Amino acid sequence: SDPLAVRDSYAQLSDRNKDYWRKVHTGTLAEKLAALAKPMEHAVTVEVKLVGFDGDGNRGVVLSDRDFAPYLEALRADVHAHVLRDSNGNEGGPQHTGAHTMPIKTQFYFHVTKASQRLAGDVQGALHSAVADKSQRDGGDTGGGL
Repeated sequence: SDPLAVRDSYAQLSDRNKDYWRKVHTGTLAEKLAALAKPMEHAVTVEVKLVGFDGDGNRGVVLSDRDFAPYLEALRADVHAHVLRDSNGNEGGPQHTGAHTMPIKTQFYFHVTKASQRLAGDVQGALHSAVADKSQRDGGDTGGGL
């Protein structure tokens, strides 16, 4: 292990591996710089569990994953990664240029499923406990909630 890259990793390769890497064309310097100038793409999968939308909850609301699709699609807007300080510790502002947006494009994939009965029961129990605790602290007023 060499986490600080003190040793030359190429020098540690076998002759066979060195020969392989000598023959592999990884592109010209201009091609590599052009590739680095493009935004990196990062994929994120978001698991969404629908709890309480089977018509058995408050007000009998029934919603499916298709009903949520327009809202989830709206969330797919460009999300930029930001640097708040540069490697020298400079923050953004009039005298510093440390803070900036990174060239990373995040693509979200939503996997929507109905929650299991067990999870739905656990969420329902937690919500009821939270409402009861708040009601008790507020002297019985639930604020018109659940």
